[in-house]
Amino acid sequence: MTNPWLITSLIFAVAFCYAQSRSLNTENHNLVKRDFPDRLGPGPNDRPGPGPNDRPGFGPNDRPGSGPNDDQARRDAEQERLRQQQKQKDEELRRQQELQKQQEQKRREEELRRQQQQQEEERKRREQENNNDWRDQQTIYNEWGVQYP
Repeated sequence: MTNPWLITSLIFAVAFCYAQSRSLNTENHNLVKRDFPDRLGPGPNDRPGPGPNDRPGFGPNDRPGSGPNDDQARRDAEQERLRQQQKQKDEELRRQQELQKQQEQKRREEELRRQQQQQEEERKRREQENNNDWRDQQTIYNEWGVQYP
């Protein structure tokens, strides 16, 4: 079994080494900042203003619409625009067809409801006629036994 004092001393040694490395890193950072004060600023060869090869204005390849890639980009943009228009037309046509289907479905349901209502009225009328015929054919007595039509 390992002695507890050995484990404790190892923990303290690791903590001490960690603290030393942190302080050394901080000191090195401070030394670099002291020895090279403009490290984050411009270098010795950085002069303000444009360089010797910087000419004002557009370069020979900077003209809009002059290169072969610009023609391709223009064609691509036109195709994309046409594709978007076609997509919108297709969407509008799909909406119209869907609306037409809904209206047709409503019309069919209304027609079916109307037919059912007519059939129901016809059935009631026939039933009423049958009841009237039955009453005409039967002899009906009230609760005192008196016959009445």
